[in-house]
Amino acid sequence: MSIKKGKEKEVRKLFVIALILLFVSSVAFGDNFNPTLLKFSAPKMIHYDFDGTALDINVVQTGTSATGLFLIYTKGNASSIVDITNGNLGWHYMNLIDTCVYVSETLEWGAGTNIVTWGGTNIDGNPVDSDEYTYYIWGYDYANPKQPVAKYFGYAWNERNMFITKDESGNSLTYPLFYRNAGNNGGSDALATYRYTKWSIGADPNDTNLVADTFVDQYSSSTSYALDPDDHLIIYAHTFNHANECYVEKLLWVPGDKATTQTDWGEGGRYTYSTTATWTGAWMVGAVDIGYGQLICGNVDMGGGENLYSDIIYIDRQTGDEIRIMDVTKIFTVVYPNAPGTDVNTPCTEGPYDVSLQNGRLFMGSFFGWPVGTVNPYAETQDEYVLWYNTVGDGQHDKALDAQGNNIYAWQYDYQTRQDENWFGTPTAYDLGAVSFDLFGPDGRGLGYWNFAGETAGWRFGLDYIDYGSAYDGMYCDNVSTSTDPGDSWFTQGMHFVAHDSIEGTITPEVGVEEEAPSAYTVTQNSPNPFNPTTTIGFSLAEAGNTTVNVYNIAGQKVDTIVNEFMDAGSHSVVWDASDFSAGVYFYTVKSGDFSKTTKMTLIR
Repeated sequence: MSIKKGKEKEVRKLFVIALILLFVSSVAFGDNFNPTLLKFSAPKMIHYDFDGTALDINVVQTGTSATGLFLIYTKGNASSIVDITNGNLGWHYMNLIDTCVYVSETLEWGAGTNIVTWGGTNIDGNPVDSDEYTYYIWGYDYANPKQPVAKYFGYAWNERNMFITKDESGNSLTYPLFYRNAGNNGGSDALATYRYTKWSIGADPNDTNLVADTFVDQYSSSTSYALDPDDHLIIYAHTFNHANECYVEKLLWVPGDKATTQTDWGEGGRYTYSTTATWTGAWMVGAVDIGYGQLICGNVDMGGGENLYSDIIYIDRQTGDEIRIMDVTKIFTVVYPNAPGTDVNTPCTEGPYDVSLQNGRLFMGSFFGWPVGTVNPYAETQDEYVLWYNTVGDGQHDKALDAQGNNIYAWQYDYQTRQDENWFGTPTAYDLGAVSFDLFGPDGRGLGYWNFAGETAGWRFGLDYIDYGSAYDGMYCDNVSTSTDPGDSWFTQGMHFVAHDSIEGTITPEVGVEEEAPSAYTVTQNSPNPFNPTTTIGFSLAEAGNTTVNVYNIAGQKVDTIVNEFMDAGSHSVVWDASDFSAGVYFYTVKSGDFSKTTKMTLIR
């Protein structure tokens, strides 16, 4: 199918209208997906004298139950952390990144106000220096079954998935979009047609008619593809063949038909490069948009020997020209003990196989799963590029020992390597029994193995996040091992939801850390919005005084009072739990003294 340039703009407009109608219908009818979220809230700034006394932090939790961790990290000390390697096997490398000084025991919380206590000590139980620190609270719902999101639209080992949370103007989407490409990952000598699909989160999980798609001719479609942030009908797809040729192709998404190559980009619509990979690029990263008008892709030689390499190639998204190449070989070079198809003590490179961009950091994983790491994709020099990596030696996400103490091979596939908004990384785990995922802190410290409710031994194909203050924030994953449907398979068990949240704040010895009183009264839009069933309302008071926050229905009737008390000047936030209210439009009014402001919010089910 071809499109003449003179009509391209008009055709794209029709496509956009058709897609909007599709997604509006997908969230308007049927038994839609409306998850119960998990949300934490705690003071952003906390004073502590570092005198050995117990510091109690009140953490307000809404939604589901949770298990998780409380952690303390250095703050503002990243420049003093340069080329540091931990562990007796050199398993943990850190560079230009604040580091973990304390991790709590595993905690369990319920809805309401929970107290987290810290005694001002480090991991070894010794007092830390009086200084500013960042604290994190990370948790997820470990008790309730996964909630279905899309029955026939999920995860498989040879697919790549991504969420889109902003429109072309940079505004947050009410209903996030899930994109997937389905196909093989072994490469081919001949082109084949592969299906690229997308789904509106919030739609009826069982209505397969709501899936939108286009088709792309490729040698392989198992590597990641990027969406143009300025035009969501433009995709950048990556493929490779057995002749060691790889390319990123710019295409126009044509609903229900073959996508068309945009020949004014690169050389005839492609950025092409070659690889010496023994396994013909089967595990390399495909196209990923990192902002600032740039795409990245991977080039990896996985064969054993001395000439290994793992590169990240930067491409100009506007022109298709190569910008630069950055080296990540030291993250992904490993020695396999007794690995299938390799000699003992033969070094190999195992990635990057999958990456995710979150808040300016690229989190990278490998196919067999031992190495994971994070880079600063905007660093100017190679010395500043790698922030951390974790390979083998800390007993997590690495090789195992048999009864005699010999190294054995463990299949730790990173089918998807993702992180939440606070840089907690959760590669999927396989061959470790009822383990769902590994957890890594923002500096790459291993934080143990974790499992979802009802998990059993089996495959782990995907674990991703929506994490931007929406009504759908949480973990998104497969359900292979917990499914009881005998008709389910790798490709039909669907995508599922698990509630999750993480927050961060600052602990400081400085006196008077409270925010200065604002010069004016303000009320912010509640977040998330739309929401189900809880949302946070923020406001600032220029003067202390009796303050009320009331909720009204669309008929103007007061239905709830969230706050009615004397409050100090400064910034405040309150949570409204609408579990007992029906879906619809509501209004909240913040009133203090002569100030009053009313804002609209939407409760969905």
